[in-house]
Amino acid sequence: MRNRGKRSNLKRQLVVSITALLFTSVIIVSLAGSLWYQNHFIRTAAEKTESIVEQIALNTGLYIDELSRLSMAPYYNADIMNLLDTNPQAAAEKLSKKRTIEGYLREVMTIPRKEILRVYIISDDIYYTTRTSHSISLHSDYASEDWYRKALESTDLIFLPVQTETESGYTLSVFSLVRQLRSLRADNHTIGVIRVDADYTGISEVLNPVELNNNSALYMLDDSGNVIYQRSSLPEAIDPELLSRNLTFENGIENLTLNGSGYIVNSQNIEGTNWYVVEITSRSQLLKEAAPIRIFSLILAILCSVMGLVFSVLYVRTFLQPINTTIGVMQRSQGGDLSLRAPECDVEEINYLNETYNDLLDQIQRTMEGNRRLTKKIYEAKYLQQKAEYDSLCQQIRPHFLFNTLNTISLLIKTRQDAEALKAIDELSVLLRGMVNADSEISLLSELHITESYLSLQSRRHEKLSYSIRVDKELHKLLLPAMTIQPLVENAIIHGCEPKATGTHISITADYAPPYAVFCISDTGMGMPKETLDQLKTHLFTDSDTSTETSGVGVTNIAKRLKLKYGEPLQFEIDSVPDKGTTITIHIPLTIRTEFANETGI
Repeated sequence: MRNRGKRSNLKRQLVVSITALLFTSVIIVSLAGSLWYQNHFIRTAAEKTESIVEQIALNTGLYIDELSRLSMAPYYNADIMNLLDTNPQAAAEKLSKKRTIEGYLREVMTIPRKEILRVYIISDDIYYTTRTSHSISLHSDYASEDWYRKALESTDLIFLPVQTETESGYTLSVFSLVRQLRSLRADNHTIGVIRVDADYTGISEVLNPVELNNNSALYMLDDSGNVIYQRSSLPEAIDPELLSRNLTFENGIENLTLNGSGYIVNSQNIEGTNWYVVEITSRSQLLKEAAPIRIFSLILAILCSVMGLVFSVLYVRTFLQPINTTIGVMQRSQGGDLSLRAPECDVEEINYLNETYNDLLDQIQRTMEGNRRLTKKIYEAKYLQQKAEYDSLCQQIRPHFLFNTLNTISLLIKTRQDAEALKAIDELSVLLRGMVNADSEISLLSELHITESYLSLQSRRHEKLSYSIRVDKELHKLLLPAMTIQPLVENAIIHGCEPKATGTHISITADYAPPYAVFCISDTGMGMPKETLDQLKTHLFTDSDTSTETSGVGVTNIAKRLKLKYGEPLQFEIDSVPDKGTTITIHIPLTIRTEFANETGI
């Protein structure tokens, strides 16, 4: 019953995993596709609207150009121009001149164009015609106003933006065009200024035919936020002042958040003016239009997932059948019947499992044939475990050692000591070759060569660091695990020498003292307190992976490696005095297990 529960659990786990994978994939793909479609739909709609807004701005600009040409109308009537160029003295002549000019303005400009409200010619007198209930709207000091002075100084068309006039209880928005009039007799003689005031009925005729989508609006604003035209189908009209404060008034598409809602805004400048055509569309409206396709895609994805789940359950059931057969064989073998074998299977992986299990049964039977072979296998297993632990300790050294060495070379390069850097790279190559052989044995001279390369690199970083190396010639070819001395030296530099402000010295000796080879690594660094030293000694030969913060990887790692190789005869001692330094002494037994190299060099 217990095994049957496990089989059912495996089936349930597979079904749940496949279901989670299917639905997660579908949800991710659906959401990603939906977001892509929404963005693509909004971008396409915005680009389409942008082209419409550009056309509106162009049409409005053409309308403004047409009005500007009307300001040139007097030039096409020589009699009027000559009359303006005269300066009659008699009252009757002045009255005749005024009636002639104002009649001309009324017939040519205000009568055919209903949007033109008033026309003024300011010369020796003010000649005007108007269709509004009030007449002249010019200030008495018009000659000091900016538009008048600009017209006298330039032959270009002067454009006056929105002006609001209030008269008899109504408000009228007016814009004006101003142009200088020059004499036909003398080109450099200015005879006056013509000003045309118009309302926005003409502009409305341009903008009213434009169809708006739901939840959108069309505005015409000047760069001060004054409303020239507006038409909105938004649930709540956007305040033009709020809109103008958020607009950059640059041609193109903008994304704005107004009153907590997102909008896509297209704006286009009308050439020659400070007016802008602004179209605003609600993002929620565009997304609402795309919602049916998104819902349809999601429903289709869920249906596909359900179908995939059904087929997955059938597949899992078929897949587990051979495994259940194999488990039945295992249950009978567990009862003591080792003669049964798992059958062959068409599924390659399960067939491999069955063959492996059959081989295991054969191996168990062979193992039970004799106690001698069983003992041998146990011994081999213990040896392999020790080797695995030894290899694991070697792997711990590599990154720890490489990081510190490369950091030294990096400092040389950053200080632009190119010659020293090249030499350091050569020394690094020696260290790297030693690192490659960190899990093997090398001669003592090769190990000291690696250590001296490391000390040479470190002495470039620490100007007050000095070192000495002495070794008995009988030990030159002694074989020992690679990277045995160097990590201890590295540990001495990091924890003993670097924190000390004054100069420090590291001494390395190797003495031939049968039945031991005695190694001594000492420094004149910071040393360590008695509590830290006691804690370090406690961890040297324990099975715990923990080490004191002071010891680092170096001391405990080397102690465990040497303990694995040489066993109980190995002696590993550490002594330390605060502010005086630390000494590590290692006694390696010169027994039958100790080997010597045929030649030196790494």
